[in-house]
Amino acid sequence: MSSPEEKFDESVWHILKKIKERSLYTDTEKRVPYFVISDLRDNLLPPDDEIAILKKLHRQGVIKLTSPDSVDLMRPDLYIEIIKPAFDQLCEFHKIFTDGRERVKDKTDNTNSIELKSLGVKYDNEKAILEIGNQRCQLPPYKNEHYFCRSMYEHGVSEPIDWSVIYEKMTGYYEAFYGKPQRTRENWRLVYDAMEALNKRLKELTGTKDNLFSWQEKTIKRNY
Repeated sequence: MSSPEEKFDESVWHILKKIKERSLYTDTEKRVPYFVISDLRDNLLPPDDEIAILKKLHRQGVIKLTSPDSVDLMRPDLYIEIIKPAFDQLCEFHKIFTDGRERVKDKTDNTNSIELKSLGVKYDNEKAILEIGNQRCQLPPYKNEHYFCRSMYEHGVSEPIDWSVIYEKMTGYYEAFYGKPQRTRENWRLVYDAMEALNKRLKELTGTKDNLFSWQEKTIKRNY
């Protein structure tokens, strides 16, 4: 969870980027139209908070605020003059600061991620259950995900299995009787979607980022 200071910094960075974007549509940085309340698309900040930050940037000498004097019904809420180099320096600071914080966050998230390999994964075909550590993932019995797992666990870890082999087990369309299934998108997507549904179930259950199954060039592997 972000601290109050982090939330404030994120709000300042949002406003700086918004000013910079607005300036790209004008001929001069001395009169940049800025919408606070009028811009209904931009609802990241409450209007009072946005105005408070703009006033603070004004006091710090980063921007200069002026009131609009146009009678146009689509006039902005105010105009902003960008003060150089203070504005660019503050933008650069927030860009570096925000990027650094995101890298730390990503590293922390990866560090805290649960690995399926460390938990151990077992499959009970009769009960249609995947056991991950001490957690149990119930599959819809005799449905695509159940048949997918049944077929995959007939093969070893990291053994690539052609999608058509899984397709036969899921649909009963056996090559010996009907010939090889057509390599249509509709057919192989049936297998792919079952795999994705299983990976999603396990991620939601355990909080892991690992995929139990992976897909490459229409072959599937069990990773653990």
